[in-house]
Amino acid sequence: MNLNKNNQQILIVDDTIKNLQVLGTILKNEGYQISVAQDGRRALDSVAADTPDLILLDVMMPELDGYETCQCLKSSEKTRNIPVIFLTAKVEHEEIVKGFDHGAVDYVTKPFNSMELLKRVDTHLKIRSLQRQLQRKNASLAQELQVAQKLFEEACERIDGPLLGSGETICKLRESIESIGYNSDPVLLIGSPGSGEEAVARAIHRKSCRHQPAFIYVNCRQYKWESPEELFDVNPTSDHESTTSVYSLFQLADGGTLYLEAVNELTDSLQRQLADAIQELTDRRTTGKYTSPDIRIVAFIPWDLTVTPKVSLFSTRLYSILMEQIITIPRLDQRLEDIPDLVDHYIDKYAKRIGKNVDRLSTESLQRIQDYGWPGNIRELQNVLEHALAVSTRQIIEISEDLLEEGQRIDRYRLLDKLGEGGMGEVWKAKHQMLARPVAIKLIRAAKLIKKSERDLASKRFEREAQSISKLQSPNTIRLFDYGVTGTGEFYYVMELLSGMDLDSMINRFGPLNPERVVMFLRQVCHSLSEAHNAGIIHRDVKLQNLFVCKLGSEYDFLKVLDFGIAKISKEEEDTEITKNGIAPGSPITMAPEIISSSTSFDVRSDIYSLGCVAYKILTGKHVFNAKNSMEMFKHHLRSEPIPPSSVIDVEIPTDLEKIILQCLEKAPENRPKSMTVLRELLGNIVFATPWTQARAQKWWNNVPLVDAPGNQRSKKSGLHLETTETTKTNPW
Repeated sequence: MNLNKNNQQILIVDDTIKNLQVLGTILKNEGYQISVAQDGRRALDSVAADTPDLILLDVMMPELDGYETCQCLKSSEKTRNIPVIFLTAKVEHEEIVKGFDHGAVDYVTKPFNSMELLKRVDTHLKIRSLQRQLQRKNASLAQELQVAQKLFEEACERIDGPLLGSGETICKLRESIESIGYNSDPVLLIGSPGSGEEAVARAIHRKSCRHQPAFIYVNCRQYKWESPEELFDVNPTSDHESTTSVYSLFQLADGGTLYLEAVNELTDSLQRQLADAIQELTDRRTTGKYTSPDIRIVAFIPWDLTVTPKVSLFSTRLYSILMEQIITIPRLDQRLEDIPDLVDHYIDKYAKRIGKNVDRLSTESLQRIQDYGWPGNIRELQNVLEHALAVSTRQIIEISEDLLEEGQRIDRYRLLDKLGEGGMGEVWKAKHQMLARPVAIKLIRAAKLIKKSERDLASKRFEREAQSISKLQSPNTIRLFDYGVTGTGEFYYVMELLSGMDLDSMINRFGPLNPERVVMFLRQVCHSLSEAHNAGIIHRDVKLQNLFVCKLGSEYDFLKVLDFGIAKISKEEEDTEITKNGIAPGSPITMAPEIISSSTSFDVRSDIYSLGCVAYKILTGKHVFNAKNSMEMFKHHLRSEPIPPSSVIDVEIPTDLEKIILQCLEKAPENRPKSMTVLRELLGNIVFATPWTQARAQKWWNNVPLVDAPGNQRSKKSGLHLETTETTKTNPW
């Protein structure tokens, strides 16, 4: 072991200046850092100010001698571990033993032998360094042990709760666990999410002969890497050569149980490799070759048991292997008789956690929760009880009807009314559980897509939109509050709920807008997209349905830009797979020519072209081009020249406004305004005799009743935009 002597501080204590000089010279020449003191009192003061790594201490000194000084050092928690080497001219056995009795680790006799001195100093500094390393390792191990104990306690809690009860259904489930506990064949668990799937898996492990080795939990939804090595390697960033993916996890669970939650979310290639590995383990057991790794697989599929399971979500071979032993986990509404036992357990658990003294649930509340449908199963029951206990100020806990509003719960949100759906996406009006704040939740029903690759691509698109919006702070951009993944692997994000109407609904109902109002709306769009463009985000779907007008606070005619789902991120972040495979990069009515002709050759001026199409429509009530289908519309965008707005509608249009709109609609991007900031300035330079004011906007909105969109509305398009005959609506985003 080599020491860095420049980092080693040695204190020399001697009342003879010559000795201090000699020792200091010897040690400095070796590179040590030196400090000195001429008596015991000064030595103690020096140590208190700056703790040395080692002390050379003279025995014979006036007032406080070496023995007394050493005794003081060893009596303090801070200094007791500092090694002390006595400096003495006495060689009698009794004197040497006395020094050790007072806490010294060694001694050096006078006159000094430099070779001996340096060897003793070096030895004890190395010993001290090793002691420190050992202390750090012990502290680290102690912390790891505490973490392991905490994880074990939490695992036990997760096991104990969901399997409680005396009803017939839960008793049969416990019997099934008991009957298969002692074999080593794979087990497939099927049930609704939140019904206690992990508790069942851990109970199978605990009932088996494998209960001593590890239970390894893997949530397959959290892994999005395609490469097996990246998915299963415990340290994907390490430089060592990783083993095959499944076997790295198998080795970690050797002798125990590997639990794969949502195993159907693995990629097709990983499902095939997992099937191969399980088959190999089964063949070894059949032939009596119990070689390492030796594990048991327990897998869970979050299937809604009220519908026919979609076996096509699964690798056929993997499903055939796992289906040999299947346990169906009942939903909570199938075992309502167990609710009193579950309630007592969780109330006691949560009360102890937060230090509250509570008695029980009120009789009315217990009856209320037994009459409730529990779409979120036991997980929802836990959330409700934890919330009720947290806000309760009495020993008898009450659960209000508001807390049990019917509807699916997603994390901290309750879905109330479906505002729209299209394809694989849905938009819901929802409420935050704690804040009671109304919000809009947009989620993707990934189960509607059969292929795993399609589900991954759709989830990436939703995640992309959430990440894009989260970077933006313009008040004219829709606000993002939260986003995540549900227990069934559905991606969702939470946004502000707006009351008002999009420009498409406004024009369809009320006709073209006057020019001064058009300019006011366009400048707000420029404000939003200018920030987005500066952040490297091109919207690519600027259209009337994505421009929502509302009353925000005391301000009327406030416009919000919506739906960044197909936004193009800067080249450094671009993932071309997200924007192909049939996902249209915008609306044909407002699509820029360069996007039509090339999927990659476009920039911020493409959004400017689309905004020009929007401006044309809200000013004239007509689209820039009329076409029977998308292909015909594309040809117009590529080849046809737009008719000036003043020739389309019999309304006086400022010359500057018409010029700006036609400039936005230029076929060549270089002929358009070069940025949204420039466009906003151009629009701001237009002077109106009667500008659009807040007073005019307020008068307009006072004549328009605000209503929520009906919950059973369905979109007539492939997108997620509501089409309603109502005057106004609550925007899904």
